[in-house]
Amino acid sequence: MNTNQSFSDHDAGLSGRSLLILTFIFVLALSMRCLFLWGQAHHDPLFHHPMMDAQLHHRWAQQIAGGEGLGDSPYFRAPLYYVLLGQLYRLVGVGLVFGRLAGCLLGAFSCLLLVRLGTTVAGFRVGVLAGLTAAVYWPLIYFDSQLLTVGLEVFLDLLLLLVLMRTRRGSSAFLFLAAGVVWGLSTITRPNILVMAPVIFIWFWINGHEEGRWRHALKKSLLVGLGAALIVLPVTLRNRVVGGEWVLVATNGGVNFYIGNNPESDGTTAVVPGTRKSWKGGFDDTHRIVEKALGRAPTEVEVSDYWYGRALRWIVADPTEWGRLTFRKFRLFWSPYEIGNNQSIRLVAQLSPVMQFLFWLSFPVIAALAGGGLFLERRRGKSWFLVLAFAGVYMGTVVAFFSNARYRLPVVPILILAASAGIVHLLEVLRNRDWTQIGGYLAVIGLTAGLVVSNPPGAQAFHRNNEANYFLQLGQYYRTPPPSGPGDDIEAARCFRRATQLWPRHPEARLALGRVLAQQGKSRQAVEQFSIVVEEHPGNLEAKLLLGRAQAWAGDFTEALNHFQEAVQLSPASAEAHQGMGCVLGALGRPAEALPHLRKALSIEPNLPRARQCLQQILGSGSYGSATGSGPPG
Repeated sequence: MNTNQSFSDHDAGLSGRSLLILTFIFVLALSMRCLFLWGQAHHDPLFHHPMMDAQLHHRWAQQIAGGEGLGDSPYFRAPLYYVLLGQLYRLVGVGLVFGRLAGCLLGAFSCLLLVRLGTTVAGFRVGVLAGLTAAVYWPLIYFDSQLLTVGLEVFLDLLLLLVLMRTRRGSSAFLFLAAGVVWGLSTITRPNILVMAPVIFIWFWINGHEEGRWRHALKKSLLVGLGAALIVLPVTLRNRVVGGEWVLVATNGGVNFYIGNNPESDGTTAVVPGTRKSWKGGFDDTHRIVEKALGRAPTEVEVSDYWYGRALRWIVADPTEWGRLTFRKFRLFWSPYEIGNNQSIRLVAQLSPVMQFLFWLSFPVIAALAGGGLFLERRRGKSWFLVLAFAGVYMGTVVAFFSNARYRLPVVPILILAASAGIVHLLEVLRNRDWTQIGGYLAVIGLTAGLVVSNPPGAQAFHRNNEANYFLQLGQYYRTPPPSGPGDDIEAARCFRRATQLWPRHPEARLALGRVLAQQGKSRQAVEQFSIVVEEHPGNLEAKLLLGRAQAWAGDFTEALNHFQEAVQLSPASAEAHQGMGCVLGALGRPAEALPHLRKALSIEPNLPRARQCLQQILGSGSYGSATGSGPPG
C-alpha cells in the first residue's frame, strides 16, 4: 500500500480489513483505559476524592445536574466540559466513575480520529501506527481518566484538523460551517484554539486556485467563523445576560496570564504569588487584591483586566527577565517529565499495575522519533502544514501562560503522527538503502533526544515537588472527617511529613502538618512548623495567623500578639487578624485596646464565634483564664 495514499482514496476499503483494524485500535484503546481505571480504583486512595480542578468540575457538574446553575457571574472557565459532565450526571446519576468512564470512551474515539487524520496526511499505515501508539501512550491514558478538560480538547482539536483537511477536496458550504462548529466547540472548551484563525485562512489560501485565491480563502474563512460564532455567541450572550458583562467565553485569562508572567513565576506553578493554593482561596485572594487596589468591589472583567495589565507592566519594565522566563517555559514544554499542576502524574499513574508495561513509551521517545519523522517528511511540507501549524501556534499559547503536561497534551498526537510517519517512511528508506537519509534520521533523533532529556535543568526537582503535592493531598484526604474521609490524623501527619521531606520549603505542607500537630496538642511542634513558613514567606498571611494562634494556645501571648500585629499590617481587612489581636490583648489584660479589634473583626465577619466569645468575656468582666478565643490552629 502506498504510504502517501490519502484517506479519501482509502475510504472504499473501510468495509473490509481496514474496518477490522480500526475496530481493533478502538477496543485496544478503550481496554487499556479501563484497565488503568480499574487499577486506580483499587490502589489510589484519592480515586473517589478528586482534588483542585477535577473536584471543581465535579462540583459544578453536580450543580448543573441538580438544576442549580452556576450563579450570576460570567463563566470563570470555558464551560463545555463541565456542562457536558453535568448532563451526563443528569442522565445516568452523579458518580465520579461515570465521568471517568466517559473520558476513557472519548479517548478511544480520539485514537480513531488520529488514525483518520494520519491517513489523510501521510497514508493509511501511518494513521494505523499513530492510532496504535496513542492507544497505549500512558500520559493520554492517564489524562483520559481524569475529570479534566484536556481529553475533550484533544478530541475536538483532532476533529477540527480532520474536517479542515477534508476541505481540500470539498467545496460544500456545509463542510466549512461544520469545521466552524467544531472550532467553536473547542473554543468553549479551551479558548487557546482561537489562535488557529490565521492558520485556517492560510490553509485555505495555499490550497486554493491561483485565480481569486484571496477572495475564496476569505469566503471560506468567514463560513468557518460563522460556524464558530453559532457556538460561541450563546455563551457570550449568557455571560452578558446572567453576569451583566460582555465576556466572550470566560474571565480567567487575566489571572492565568499573570501567573505565567510575573517576577516570581517558575513557569509551571499555577498560583498567583501571595495567594492561597486552594482553588477557592486563590480565587478569593485574586479578587481581594483587586478590590484593595480599586477601593471598591470589582467586576469579573475588571479582575481579569487588572491581572492582564499587571503582567504587561512587568513585561515592559523588565523585558530581559521576561525573555528568560519565556525561554524557560519553552524548554519546560519539552520537558522529559510529565509536570503536573499539583501532584506527581507518574507517581499516581504507577498505582495502576498496567502502567508498569507502558512507561517505556514516554514523551522523550515520542519527541525524538517525531524529530526524525519530520526530517524524512521534510519534502511534503504542504501535506503537513495544517497539523504542524496547529502544533506550533498551540505551543505558543501554552508558553505564553505556563507549561505543564496537561497543557501540552493536545500537541502530543501531532508528535505521535510525525513519529509514526518517520517509522513507516524509514522502512522504505531501508529498502532503498539510502544511507544519507538513514544517517540524517538517526542524527536528528539523537539530537532531539539529547535536547529533551536535558530539558530543563533541575527538572527532577519538579518531579520531587509534585510528589510532595500528592502526599499533601493524600494527607488532606486522611484528615477529612467521616463520612467524606477517614478522619485519621496520624496517617495525615505521616503524609504531611513525607511531603516536607520531599520538598522542605513547601509552605502548604508545613502549615498542614502544623495544624495536625496543634490538634494533637503538640503546640510547640506546631509553632516550629508555622515559624519555618513565616521565616521563609514573611508575606504569608495564613502562616502568621496560624503561628499567632498556636503561640496563644501555648500561652505565649506576647509572641502571639507580635504576629497578629504583623497580620493586621499585612491585611487590615482580615477579620481573623483583628480577632486574634483582640483575643490576645484581652488575655494580656488590655481590654481597652482589645475592644476596637474585636468590633472590627465582627464588622467584617459578624459570625466569628471566637471574636464574639472574647468580646462577651471583656464586656462581662468575666475571667479570661486560658480561653483566649484563639483556639488550636487546626
